[in-house]
Amino acid sequence: MNRVTRAAEALLRDARTRLAARFDAIEARNPTHVLRRGYSLTRDAKTGDVIRSVEQVRDGVRIVTQVADGEFRSTADDPRQPRLFE
Repeated sequence: MNRVTRAAEALLRDARTRLAARFDAIEARNPTHVLRRGYSLTRDAKTGDVIRSVEQVRDGVRIVTQVADGEFRSTADDPRQPRLFE
C-alpha cells in the first residue's frame, strides 16, 4: 500500500467518524427519542397549536398530550384560578 492510499484511507476514516458523531447528535434531538426520555408534547385539541406557556391555557380547554407510547386527551383547569379545598 502506498503512501497516498494510506493517507486517503485515513481521511476517509476521519470523515466517517465525524459523520457518525453528527448523526448521533441529530438522533438525540429526534422528537421521538426526546419523548422516550420522559418528556411530553401538549397541544390545543381544537387548533393543534403547541402549548408553550400557561398563558395559552384557559379553563375548560381540551388538550392532547403526546408521550412516547401514544397520546391522551384531557381538559385543562385555568392555571391562574386558585383551587378551593385542595
